[in-house]
Amino acid sequence: MVSSVATTDFSSEIGFNKFPYLVVKIPEARNLAYFSENCSQFTPYVKVSVGSRSYSTSAQVVSDAVYWDETFEISGDSQKPLICCLMDRDEFDGDIMLAGLAIPRELIKQFIEETTLWIRLRNFTQGLNTTASFEESQAIRPFCDELKVANPEECIEPIICLKLTYYGLDCLKEYNAEITDYESAVKSGELFTQYTLTITRRDGYAWKIKFRYSQLDNIRKSLILQFPELKKLCFPRKTFSLLSIVSLKSQFDEGLLEKRKSEMEKFLNYVLKCRYHERSQEFSEFLQMPAGVN
Repeated sequence: MVSSVATTDFSSEIGFNKFPYLVVKIPEARNLAYFSENCSQFTPYVKVSVGSRSYSTSAQVVSDAVYWDETFEISGDSQKPLICCLMDRDEFDGDIMLAGLAIPRELIKQFIEETTLWIRLRNFTQGLNTTASFEESQAIRPFCDELKVANPEECIEPIICLKLTYYGLDCLKEYNAEITDYESAVKSGELFTQYTLTITRRDGYAWKIKFRYSQLDNIRKSLILQFPELKKLCFPRKTFSLLSIVSLKSQFDEGLLEKRKSEMEKFLNYVLKCRYHERSQEFSEFLQMPAGVN
């Protein structure tokens, strides 16, 4: 039987309700003297929002550059754009919006891998009091290619860095399998190798199972009965070595086990990529796939 070394209370750990969601990283902004030269105390921060959900970085007293390095997760299936605003903290007269940017949802959905954007800020309307709605504000400008900065090191205009990653519902079906460890074990006088398999979903959620070669081989044979096309896949044959009886960790067996590990990983990743676990309950149970998302 496959033994799990991961928490299996998936309902609380996976967070189904947050999908789809957007990860917004705000590392820094540069060349802000353009905004600060008329301020007695320039205290910039960034406010990001999608619909009614909004988040703000810390406010820092600076003159030219600021480093936030803060990350926000904005969940929900909103079709509204991502609004990003550079703000100036003013405790007496109310915070001031210095620049605003709207990135459309259609573009955001293309950022399935982390995408770094350096964006010009100088051309935006400035000095709008934040009593106005962000989305109705004249300071908000739609994102366009002209605002992108290819080389921030050479740019002298005010610029901000955003790192965006979109996790749609499809990422719940994207997995990677890696055999991260193996060890010798004895059960009922039988010497065998036990492998640790780490399965990672594209959004970073991961769990581990332990298995024997014979268990995966039996699953493979069962899959072939259902899906004969899998017979063509490479899979390591069961071999024995007299040396393995003495030491599974010998140099000879290390090479044998590494080769077997590599071939089993290729097999597992192929069947996961083709989503055979969605069509085989036995295979899904072997992998201990989270219920409801596989």
